[in-house]
This record gives sequence, C-alpha cells and structure tokens, in this order.
Amino acid sequence: MKKAVLFLIALCTCGLVTIQSCGPVVVTSRLGTPPPPWFYPNRVETVRYIYFPEYQFYYDISLRNYIYLNNGAWVTVNMLPSHYRNLNLRRSKQ
Repeated sequence: MKKAVLFLIALCTCGLVTIQSCGPVVVTSRLGTPPPPWFYPNRVETVRYIYFPEYQFYYDISLRNYIYLNNGAWVTVNMLPSHYRNLNLRRSKQ
C-alpha cells in the first residue's frame, strides 16, 4: 500500500513537471522576426491579413493587395477604390 501511494505521488510530480516544461506559445505579427531561441523549432506563427474594422476590408501582407466585400462578392484589388483613397490607414484601428 505504501509503495502504491509513493508511486502515485511520483507519477503526479512527473506529470506536473512535464506540463510546466511545455512553455508558452509565441505569436508575432512581424514577418521577419524569428522566434526566440527557447521556442519550439519549426513553429513560426505569422500574420497574413490585417483587418480594418472601421472600413470593413482586409489587407493581404504577402500578396500586397486589398480584399473587400462588394455587392455580396469578395473583390481583390491592388489599389483601394476612390472612396477609400483619402484614408490614413496607419492611424486607424487594426
């Protein structure tokens, strides 16, 4: 009985140590920034789309184009339509 209790305590301790050693998950929005050296290899999280909720359109970082909904269909363009051109997207909420 005493051996079973010691075995359970040892098993729980190993389980807690294993769970704590998993480490945090790092999400980065910068494409050129590699993960820190302590992070898991081959697991880089990147952001491809930026959503502008004030204007309801997306910017695709990798293809460098804009995506917006026009009459129920998604439209992909290199330049925004004229009613969006005077916007300062650097100061808008993302």
